[in-house]
Amino acid sequence: MNSSPTCCIVAIRAVLSPSFRRVPAPFEMRILTAVSPTGTKLRFFTYLCGTGRPPATVFGIPIDATGHFKWANEAKGWKMAGHFVTATKAFVSLNSIACGGSKGSTTLTLK
Repeated sequence: MNSSPTCCIVAIRAVLSPSFRRVPAPFEMRILTAVSPTGTKLRFFTYLCGTGRPPATVFGIPIDATGHFKWANEAKGWKMAGHFVTATKAFVSLNSIACGGSKGSTTLTLK
């Protein structure tokens, strides 16, 4: 089954709750992302770690033909990988040393 996103996805959001974390974090983490109209890249991927910290945003992350995407910035201490399980849901794993060593995964859903 091809689970690549379609043009109708506007934005998906999630909060990485403690139940999803493998390593407890001192901060709540939020993710907001949107898919390009062609479905070939994430227009943006933003994650927010707690309060008082600026959000980290990356633009134009490629989505391959199977719906997988990934990005890493070793210099800033975070990386993420994910894949679309349906046209409106994506599973994402996030590892952020800059966010208290947080590691977590969640399913993002269309909102």
